Amino acid sequence: MEKIKLSREGKRPLVFAGELVFEDRTRTGLGRWHKIRVYRTKGGQYVVYLLRETIWEGERDTREVEVLDTPKAVVSWVERNSPEFAEDLAEDLGVEEGVD
Repeated sequence: MEKIKLSREGKRPLVFAGELVFEDRTRTGLGRWHKIRVYRTKGGQYVVYLLRETIWEGERDTREVEVLDTPKAVVSWVERNSPEFAEDLAEDLGVEEGVD
């Protein structure tokens, strides 16, 4: 496991030992991109790093970092915050949704 340090907006950086388990990037519009990285920590938690980038004047890049306990919680968070990654992430983490 490597030491990872993630910048957060308005907070101290988050530092942890972990490994990258998912990474993707998508274009969301002309001049805008989203990047996502999901890490599994040494302690078994998951850290989601979501970067929204823009080239447009008057807009700024934003970063979100979320710590979650389970793969299902990770997929649910991504479904709410950046759904374009949810299907591939769920497949990579082995998360399915079922009903009785």
